[in-house]
Amino acid sequence: ADSKKLGSVSHWLPISNVRLQVEDSTVTLSWSDCAHLEKKSGGNYNPYYSFVYRPDVPNQKIILLFNHSDDAQRFEDCILYLTETPPQVRQVGKIDSASAFQETRIYSLYDQDDPDRGYHGIVYAKKSPKTYHFSQICYIYRDLDFSFLNQNAGEIELLKVRAPHYISTRHKMLSRPKDSDASPEFREVTWVSQTVQLTFSTDDDAVQFLSDLTGWRLKFYKQCAKLVVTDTSHFHKPKKTYKSAEISLWEKSASEAGSLTQLLVRLPEGDRPWLTARRTY
Repeated sequence: ADSKKLGSVSHWLPISNVRLQVEDSTVTLSWSDCAHLEKKSGGNYNPYYSFVYRPDVPNQKIILLFNHSDDAQRFEDCILYLTETPPQVRQVGKIDSASAFQETRIYSLYDQDDPDRGYHGIVYAKKSPKTYHFSQICYIYRDLDFSFLNQNAGEIELLKVRAPHYISTRHKMLSRPKDSDASPEFREVTWVSQTVQLTFSTDDDAVQFLSDLTGWRLKFYKQCAKLVVTDTSHFHKPKKTYKSAEISLWEKSASEAGSLTQLLVRLPEGDRPWLTARRTY
């Protein structure tokens, strides 16, 4: 009789990197919790131990059975995307790259305690028919650093973006934990810097993505074989030659001021890789 009593089980899920496989009305979820044991050196040859989150190494799995396949599909969408957004979050773009099995959504958002400092969130879902589906999320603040891959405007690499990461309740312990110790749980969210690669079906999809993200329209892109930078100021710094550089032209409407055109040059090296020049007409 006790086995027939109704009950519930709760699971902690990360905001992204949950893997899903949908077969008719059955959904299989797998993800990483904060219970991967890691050993690191703490200096003076004294190691410490932490239970950590590893998004690429799922260690939890559940299987859900729905009454209808439509319910299973709606559940997957709730895991992959933002289905409800608070007032400080607004979707500003959506690009469905079918041939790349990728859907990308761009959001404009701000924190409640700092409404004047807006930034962007990007949710990109991979839905290949040959493997599991998953989505990832990253955040971009005022400065955006990106590069086109393989001289192809349809493949974009976002550099040094922020991604959510998680800290467990058992972190940096001086002794190896015992099996009888309490299980680690999620404690707090933090950020890590990472590189994100996005592949779009067409160059037009990539152009639309960058326009939704920046407000500027990409008009021209090429990678040059040589770039010589000359200082025209009174300091007379020596010329500097680069073996390659990415050249792009961007355009933006400026209402009363007409249109703006901006030249961007991305250098292959240096802490500040961008050179810019702007024209109003």
